[in-house]
Amino acid sequence: MYEPRETGKRIKRLRKERGYTQERLCSEVGIGLKTYQAVEQGTRGATIDMLCVLRSFYGVSLDYLVYGEADDNNLSFVFQGLSTEEKKQLLDVVQGVIRFGEMKNSHKKGE
Repeated sequence: MYEPRETGKRIKRLRKERGYTQERLCSEVGIGLKTYQAVEQGTRGATIDMLCVLRSFYGVSLDYLVYGEADDNNLSFVFQGLSTEEKKQLLDVVQGVIRFGEMKNSHKKGE
């Protein structure tokens, strides 16, 4: 169930972790300050448009903003904010883990 106060707490925590003031954040993403303040305080629910803007800005899932849970089936948000080189390095690591798992499974079959 959507709880505006809990969503507001998560949004506030994300903003503070990234060192933004409410004014700077609102200016950068195009959200009205008073509306944002009410959402962060939990006295007003966030619109889906606002949640989508904040999801993209913070690089988190909508599930996290709304429910506090990561969406394990959609990890594309992990790549947001990474440079092209960092994305390549992460992909190389994931592919290495997959190859290791395949090798381990093939050795088990041969036993």
